[in-house]
Amino acid sequence: MRDDTPNPYEPPKEAPPQRFENAWSQNAELSGADWALIVLCSCPAAIVGLVRVIKGEPSGAKMLGFSILSMFVWGILRGCVTAAQQTPHMY
Repeated sequence: MRDDTPNPYEPPKEAPPQRFENAWSQNAELSGADWALIVLCSCPAAIVGLVRVIKGEPSGAKMLGFSILSMFVWGILRGCVTAAQQTPHMY
């Protein structure tokens, strides 16, 4: 029996489906300067991320998402500190 003849009892092999790649699955590494910008000044980092998204760079969506998340974290932290300062003391 020849090796190139298909086996009639074996189902045909299907090609694997194509995966949709987005900015998170591509190689979109952020540099140390990007992370410093995200953590220390998240609003300008969001603008830089938005510009990168418009230009089509894969790291733009990641930078935009992390900078928006950083804005929420800093807002929650600021709210906790403000609430702690306004509580009446017992002395």
